[in-house]
Amino acid sequence: MSKVAAGLIVAVMNLWVISLMVLEFIAGVLVFPPCALVMKLYDHWPAGKTVRFLIWIYGKVWLAIVFPFVRVHRENMSIENFPNPGIIVVNHRSVLDAYFMGALPIYDANFTVRAWPFRLWWYTPFMHLAGYMNVEAMSWEDLDRNVRAIAGAGRHVIMFPEGHRSRDGSLGRFHSGAFKLACASGVPIIPLCIEGSDRLWPPGRLWMSPARVRMRCLGPIYPDRFDGELGHVSMRKHVQDCMRCALEEMRQEPEIVWNQQLG
Repeated sequence: MSKVAAGLIVAVMNLWVISLMVLEFIAGVLVFPPCALVMKLYDHWPAGKTVRFLIWIYGKVWLAIVFPFVRVHRENMSIENFPNPGIIVVNHRSVLDAYFMGALPIYDANFTVRAWPFRLWWYTPFMHLAGYMNVEAMSWEDLDRNVRAIAGAGRHVIMFPEGHRSRDGSLGRFHSGAFKLACASGVPIIPLCIEGSDRLWPPGRLWMSPARVRMRCLGPIYPDRFDGELGHVSMRKHVQDCMRCALEEMRQEPEIVWNQQLG
């Protein structure tokens, strides 16, 4: 393919995706109030659960929007691999990684993120309503209390243990927070690997490019396997090693049939 043709595809992709993302957001704002009212009246859903469900649907619609340019292949993503409750830890390659959570088989999950997403005023109200947690603005005691409450309600927490996007595509150092929380609450860690999102929109680039993205769940890892005061450290190293090996394997495996499986 010539550079001119490739550049044209990239331009069409960005115009298509960004335009439809704006329309999707406007539609979501308009749809939220009546959906929240219906779910409150008929299913007695609290506002937070409704928002988390609609954000999950939002992610699924986004996956459909990018489908002409982004192929997503899901592996081991059945509901059995996501026991309730659980802490889902995801490697971080792109600002768009959170959107891929629309491919998960579960919707009632609370994100823990750094402060900067809460500064995006168009998302901030929904993040607060959904009960997402700003880990830079919370004490450890508050975070622990919130995660225990979420686990007690049988929900999931989604965390990016690297804390920031990888700049070179490699798996960065894991922080211990997710693993301390798992050991303290007794809930499993569920490692989720994403490969290829850095080619879609890596840090430092101003535009998206077509990409093939693979998602692989490694299944739950329970904290009772790791004893002692530093059990969370052993758990962190084990999960990081498992994810590093899986990501390396995903990069090196031969070409697969790419398809979009939205579930």
